[in-house]
Amino acid sequence: MKQRLLLLFTAAMVCAVIMGCRFSAGTSAEYSKDKQGTQQSDTKPNQGQQSGQSQQGGGQGQQDERFEVQDGKLVKYTGTDEHVVIPESVKVIGKEVFSANKTIKTVQLPTGLLKIEDDAFFYSTLTKVTIPANVTEIGSFAFMGTKLTELKFEAGSKITKLPKNMCEICTDLTTVELPTGLQSIGSSAFSGCEKLSQITFPDTVHTIETNAFRETALKRVVLPANLQKLEQQAFYLNKELTEVVASTTVVQQDWKEIPESDNGISAYCFCDNQKLQTIKLPDRLKTMSEGCLFGAVHLKDVTLPASIASISGGIIDLSSITDKITVHVKNREPSQISINTYAFRNFDGTHKDKLFIHVPNGTSETFKKAAGWSTYQERISEERK
Repeated sequence: MKQRLLLLFTAAMVCAVIMGCRFSAGTSAEYSKDKQGTQQSDTKPNQGQQSGQSQQGGGQGQQDERFEVQDGKLVKYTGTDEHVVIPESVKVIGKEVFSANKTIKTVQLPTGLLKIEDDAFFYSTLTKVTIPANVTEIGSFAFMGTKLTELKFEAGSKITKLPKNMCEICTDLTTVELPTGLQSIGSSAFSGCEKLSQITFPDTVHTIETNAFRETALKRVVLPANLQKLEQQAFYLNKELTEVVASTTVVQQDWKEIPESDNGISAYCFCDNQKLQTIKLPDRLKTMSEGCLFGAVHLKDVTLPASIASISGGIIDLSSITDKITVHVKNREPSQISINTYAFRNFDGTHKDKLFIHVPNGTSETFKKAAGWSTYQERISEERK
């Protein structure tokens, strides 16, 4: 009986040991499995995070979310950068994209840019801009009211026309470098640029439109040799302007789009430029319209090119002239110049003594008898040698 109990006890102990070994092996395996799972779980998020950072970093081919571009046209910008670098893929800057943007100071435009639409930077805080050579069109009001101090165009610029109101009321603008192939400057393009004291016109310019340089700080203007049309008040109220002369460069070009009747100085073009003393007009100009030199109280010397064919009434008000004024006429044939009998307003009393009209040598008697000119015969004399 004892031996049987001992045998049963021994068998039970052996079973217990076997079961214990199996349990230990299973637990160790599960623990190892769980640990590996935990390590894998810990590793995957790190790998995922690095990938996300790489994508967020915007490698090549990744689009900057600040710029919304549709078919090469920038239609929206949501960034707040002071220096904005526009993607090279952009061909057109859409209307009002940077309008009223109060953080932008400078912008790098893509070399392949073709067009800047209306109001693109309207009343933004942009201070400097250089227009790439490939741009062919700039919209109206594009830079109006900005904080621009400097406007430049790359060499080889394809721009031929500056739009109306392009830089109007850019009160800090001091430096403007116009494109060499420019042909026309739109109305009010630089009106109200009160710190703009100098500008150089390419001799390719044939038209300067209404109010283009109204109320600027220009001191001396060299009109381009091929200028054919100065519209109303183009240089109105330039209080610092003292001299207007014609360029000596001659560029042979035929501006067929300008009617012959429009080749001239429009009404009140240089009106109220109270420091203006000298004006010498380019040879292509044909007409002088009413009041074109009205209010130029210190005007002393006016040279009319041989091309002038018509002089309207009231181009100069003698009563406002502070001293004496000499008008040099280059055409030898008075019959080729139609002059209004009231061209020099208030030609009476003491005011008539302020006027001196100098005509080419050997033509004074012809001028004194010619229609219109005979009104001023007592003030006509021949140009001194």
